[in-house]
Amino acid sequence: MIKIDYDPQVKLLSGTKKLYDIIKYTFGISSKNILIGLNTPHVTDDGITVAKFTMAEDELENQAIKLLREASANTNEEAGDGTSTAIILATKLFELISGKNYDRAGILKDLDTVVAYIKKQSIDAKDYLEAVATIAAKDPEIGKLVAETVKTVRQGIVTVERNSKIGIDVVTKSGYRIDHGFMSTIFADDQLRAKSDIIDVPVLITTHKINNVLLIDGLLKQVIQGGSNNLIIFGDCEPKVLEQLVALKFKSGINITLIKVPSYELTTLEDISVVTGAPIVHKEAKKLNELSVIDLGTIRHIEITSKTTTIIENKNEIIFSQYVAKLQEELKNMVDGFEKSEMKKRIAKLSCMIAVIKVGCVTETESSKLGDKIDDSVRATQSAMEEGVIAGGGITLINAIELVKTPEMKEVLKAQFEQLVENGNRVDQVDPDRRHVHDNYGYNFKTRRFEDLLEAGVIDSAKVLRVALQNGVTAALTLASIAGAVVNEAEIVKK
Repeated sequence: MIKIDYDPQVKLLSGTKKLYDIIKYTFGISSKNILIGLNTPHVTDDGITVAKFTMAEDELENQAIKLLREASANTNEEAGDGTSTAIILATKLFELISGKNYDRAGILKDLDTVVAYIKKQSIDAKDYLEAVATIAAKDPEIGKLVAETVKTVRQGIVTVERNSKIGIDVVTKSGYRIDHGFMSTIFADDQLRAKSDIIDVPVLITTHKINNVLLIDGLLKQVIQGGSNNLIIFGDCEPKVLEQLVALKFKSGINITLIKVPSYELTTLEDISVVTGAPIVHKEAKKLNELSVIDLGTIRHIEITSKTTTIIENKNEIIFSQYVAKLQEELKNMVDGFEKSEMKKRIAKLSCMIAVIKVGCVTETESSKLGDKIDDSVRATQSAMEEGVIAGGGITLINAIELVKTPEMKEVLKAQFEQLVENGNRVDQVDPDRRHVHDNYGYNFKTRRFEDLLEAGVIDSAKVLRVALQNGVTAALTLASIAGAVVNEAEIVKK
């Protein structure tokens, strides 16, 4: 049944608070675990995972949750952490402005001011990587492992995967990553993390734009007969083909993951071909319905997310090395500045190292939780390397209060610190105004005393805080601007 609501702010605020009321437990050094009731119980204190599975019975409340979930997911995608922070800040601002008159332009101006302040306060992260990794993982041993791994690969890639062997192992391999992922996350093997991690999978690389899945029906039958229920396709397709592939997945059990690399990105297809050892099937040379397994290659190990695809371990190191050397020779003969810049990027991507952190525990639940911690730690550490670090413990936003004009933003900038106080059971025992020694002076919730937070290792990634603040404020302003709503009341029941 369709429901029209001409005054949705009450329900939107109620939905926002419901998400906040569960997310707040995942925040900070005193975070607590949340149980997610799936077929296999999942226990985690990872904010983005909890947000993904939080829903309300009322569909209008659920829309507010979806909007905040999107803000937190965008924060996680861009910065690798800060999902709980984004929701906490968004909830605080929305509480203050929902159904009221407020200065939108003033709030946005204040946001710019605080972002500039965060950038100004940021310092190089090279001496603080272990502290950042430890805070994100909430575990000093993991923090040390992650920091050492990130330093080892430098500008390379770090991935986290499950392992049948109990313990944590780090393996460094060659590999290649492109900024293309699933065309639809419904093809992800791990729906919880919207991710696939596949070993020894057939791959088709083609310049064809597939317009009907029936054209590759013969090829699919050969793949299945060969004992595989997976096929990776690097290429392009018409929108209707995705629907056909989804139907095929649920009907026959074969999972065809199409990673969109249009034919005009021929150099990317060429690089993938060399890394995987698979030939490129050019549309001028062979029709789709003529394809067979001899036109395929095999990828030893591939990891796919919504944004990226990582091919771990090259097929033939000798051929690969010769290919990179050939590109380096081409670079020497280039004159055009843009072409030289693009070629340097291409060679750098092909020459990067990949560190694989393998995680194994007694139970799947334990493995999932530990994997979440390590993944958060890796991504927060990499963000810190990009934009530097700042004093943590909420003190950076507290110190920015005197720079803003609107009363709402003054309160929002207290929210991060106040949540740390609440979660640490330090209500009425911590005065944030005791900060006048210098900008890095604040309350350490671990040692329970005021001190220089940078020296004590209480540190945040500047990028994580910046992105969380920007996405949180934007989400709150969007929610507050909604004057009416049309929702399907039965939608939540279907889920």
